[in-house]
Amino acid sequence: LEIETASYVDSRTLDDLPIVRAVDQRSGRHLFATVDEAGTALPAIIAAIEEAGGEVTSSREYRPSFDDIFATLVERHRAEIRAAEDGAAGLASATVDPGTAA
Repeated sequence: LEIETASYVDSRTLDDLPIVRAVDQRSGRHLFATVDEAGTALPAIIAAIEEAGGEVTSSREYRPSFDDIFATLVERHRAEIRAAEDGAAGLASATVDPGTAA
């Protein structure tokens, strides 16, 4: 769901909603919420924003393009590789040369 508000809304407002898988705050007034069922989630998201003192000015179901999905998957894969490399580097620096051990 793509949601625009009248003023700044902290995306953490939606953290406690079990129907929201993830929130990407593109700007202070612009949120993208990943949900399983848009029709069910939208009223709950609007209510949560209003309870936090915000006002939703527009909302729409957003369906990412193939290019958007591909870019997200590539970035996720790169992040996993970086994490694995960082973990391997940490293990390598933590090992002790048996010839120098006391």
